[in-house]
Amino acid sequence: MQVRILCGGYGVRLAGKGTHLVLKGAVVDLPEDEAKYLIAKGCAEEIRKAEIEPEEESAPEQIAENEPFDADYTAMTVSELRKIAKEKGIQLAARATKAQILEALENRA
Repeated sequence: MQVRILCGGYGVRLAGKGTHLVLKGAVVDLPEDEAKYLIAKGCAEEIRKAEIEPEEESAPEQIAENEPFDADYTAMTVSELRKIAKEKGIQLAARATKAQILEALENRA
């Protein structure tokens, strides 16, 4: 089932390719039960094939395979991510969520 991520970031596990971070606005194919869970939580919306923009337009990428972002960040704890953000000079809100920290790191990469 295709869904559009509505908030934060989401770690998608791809067979043989590890975990990849998809951010707000990204369209991704997920197993139906996982997609319905995210939709029920308000974190995603279902995308029907007719709603997907043609590739030549500026549609959000499904998964950036060659992005300079370290996909291993998704496996780290919030404490570890905060330490890396601090080392990179990224200021975070005191109650920043893991998704927000990942997004800040990704934007700085």
